[in-house]
Amino acid sequence: MGSALETFCGQAYGAKQYNMLGVHMQRAMLVLTLMGIPIALLWSFTEHIFRGLKQDPKIATGAGLFDFGSKGAALSIAISYWINVLILAVYIKFSAACRKTWTGFSKEGMKNLLDFLKLGVPSALMVCLEDWSYEFLILMSGLLPNPKLETSMMSIRAFYIVGLPSAAILTFVVHLGGKAKKAMDGVYGSSTPANIPS
Repeated sequence: MGSALETFCGQAYGAKQYNMLGVHMQRAMLVLTLMGIPIALLWSFTEHIFRGLKQDPKIATGAGLFDFGSKGAALSIAISYWINVLILAVYIKFSAACRKTWTGFSKEGMKNLLDFLKLGVPSALMVCLEDWSYEFLILMSGLLPNPKLETSMMSIRAFYIVGLPSAAILTFVVHLGGKAKKAMDGVYGSSTPANIPS
């Protein structure tokens, strides 16, 4: 949902409507807080959902424990996120670069929430569908004969499905400052199509 900020803030900054960056941020905070409530309720029932999907009981219990932080993983993630929020809040409050963009909380931030949702929901679905495709594979691996081994192997494979193409794209983008054929050679070796300009 927060991806909508990239579009709205980019437009506001380009139009030199610097105060709108803060307004859009307020809208994002409100919408994301409201959307976090049903997600938190869903996460609180993770163990029951996994058991209903016929997952290994130990894996289902472990997934439920992660949400409540008994192993420390969820707690460390929450702490790191809140440290990030605090650092950003201090920066926005005291940085000279943010004087025009953050003028404080206003009622304007509670208006036009539907416009934010119209852009935020498709952005969220795009990101979620990509993530869910990999999570679905991991969930299905939990139904195999040795679910602990298969689940861990699928999560490692998911890294290669996401990680290697991302590395290829990054290599291409980094080399793009040169010529396109040279960039393609950097990604795919010397087997680039002949129609790419040198």
